[in-house]
Amino acid sequence: QEAGSDHDAHASLPVFRLFIHRCVFPMIHEDASSYARAANWEKDLLFRKQVAWMRKCTPAELGLDVLMGPGTWNSDLAHNPYQEAISLLGDLPYLVVPFDMMVCILKTAKSIYETARRFLPPKEEGGAVVNDLDADIFIPIFVFVTLHAELPNPSECLYYMNAFASPAEGMAETGYYMA
Repeated sequence: QEAGSDHDAHASLPVFRLFIHRCVFPMIHEDASSYARAANWEKDLLFRKQVAWMRKCTPAELGLDVLMGPGTWNSDLAHNPYQEAISLLGDLPYLVVPFDMMVCILKTAKSIYETARRFLPPKEEGGAVVNDLDADIFIPIFVFVTLHAELPNPSECLYYMNAFASPAEGMAETGYYMA
């Protein structure tokens, strides 16, 4: 064995793990997700009912009018600045590898941050102008995106990710947004 090869082998384990997951999860996904579906069907049914009601709300009614940009809202979402985030999150139910599902949520969050910063009014802190997005701003936008992503079974997806993601994936940035 060459010096440093143990470190190289250890560093490649996450890539190997992802490779194995992408080979195995497509084969077991239907059985695994049917268990998750059975355990969460009531939560997902309630979610769909709440979404049906909340989708009727305008961004102003959700407190998001400032973060939508002037004149960008119409009810068919054709000019919605968060359409990219909605589209990204809409892919979640079609993914079968827990890590890929977590990355989907992370990409959605990053898209929200990028878009919201364009509309966020700058504020001054300690003499510097900042354009930060805190949880008070991010969470309502994430709720808006989730409402319009047409997710049929988010509780099932979260259950599936929690059951099959590695502890390291859950503790990383990918796991942060899953919480």
